[in-house]
Amino acid sequence: MAFLAFPQFIFLPIAVSFGYNKLYKNDDNLKKPVKYIFYKDYYVIKNFAGERRIDCINIEKVVEKESCFVLHLTSKLLQIIPRKGF
Repeated sequence: MAFLAFPQFIFLPIAVSFGYNKLYKNDDNLKKPVKYIFYKDYYVIKNFAGERRIDCINIEKVVEKESCFVLHLTSKLLQIIPRKGF
């Protein structure tokens, strides 16, 4: 039975990877830049889908990584902001 499941562990990630790359190359909306605007008590994310305002009064923790900032808004919610957003 295990030998029937083994090909799924190999071919499924490959299929997902090719499908994602094909979707990204064909969808111009995903290639449009995302704009981050920071204010004192909130920040705004503007992308092709619209505009989102996120209050950041009670941020629990900010982690600085090499390529991004990770804002822990609550214990179960985080926001990843790439460095190119600055």
